[in-house]
Amino acid sequence: MVAGFMIFDFIRDRQQLLERSNKVFEAFRAGIINPQIAKTFPLKDAAQAHQEQENSKRVGKLLLKAAS
Repeated sequence: MVAGFMIFDFIRDRQQLLERSNKVFEAFRAGIINPQIAKTFPLKDAAQAHQEQENSKRVGKLLLKAAS
């Protein structure tokens, strides 16, 4: 069974949000967390990404990428 949740179910205040977010990003930078990216879309194609999210049976995350 997969259950959804909101991050604020686990966070008391802004300070705790910042502390926990920093730990997550540090783990990502260190390679401890390695999310599986199924597909990347340019930000201008956000509507297409949203449609893919609703219609797909893929494994992994969809990524919206802002122009650099």
